[in-house]
Amino acid sequence: MKLVRAAKVGYMASSLAGMLMGFVLLLRPEWPAAPVCRAAGGVILLTGAAKLFGYFTDDLYRLAFQYGLALGSLTLLLGACLTAAPGVFSGYLAVIAGIYVIVNALFTVQTSVEAGRFGLKGWRLLLAGAMLSGLAGLLALVLPPEGAGNAARLVGAAFAADGLQNLLVAALTIRVRQNH
Repeated sequence: MKLVRAAKVGYMASSLAGMLMGFVLLLRPEWPAAPVCRAAGGVILLTGAAKLFGYFTDDLYRLAFQYGLALGSLTLLLGACLTAAPGVFSGYLAVIAGIYVIVNALFTVQTSVEAGRFGLKGWRLLLAGAMLSGLAGLLALVLPPEGAGNAARLVGAAFAADGLQNLLVAALTIRVRQNH
C-alpha cells in the first residue's frame, strides 16, 4: 500500500513539474536553449522514474502503470540524453517533445478505454486529456516555430498539456488495495 501511494505521489509530482515547466516556457520563452533542454530532460527523467517505479507496485487497477516498464525505461533514456547532451538535442527539442507527448497521449487513450471497461467514471475525462495533450504534441511537432520563442512556446504548451494529462491519469486510475 505504501509503495502505491509513493508511486502516485511521485507520478503526480512529476506531472506538476511538467505543467510548471510548460507554463514557464509559455510565459518566458526567451530562456536559452541548453537550460530549457536540461529542464525538459529533468522532467522527463522524473516522469520515467515514476512510471518505472509504479510498474512494480500493486496498483489495484494496473492502468496508470501498465506500460511503465517499457515506457518508463524509454522515457528515462530520453531524459538522460536531453540532460547529458543539451547542445546536441536542443535544436530538436520541439520535435522530441512533440513525439514524446504524442506517444504518451496515445498510451493514455488506450488507458482511458480500458478504464471505461473497468467502469471508472473518469474515463471520458482521461480521453479528453489525452486528446488535448496529443493535439499540443502534434502542434509542437508540425508547426514551423519561426524563431526560438515560438518553439519554446510550442514545447511549453505540449509539456503543460502532458503534465495535466498525467495528473488526470494519476488521480483517476491509481488505487490502493484495501486490506480486509
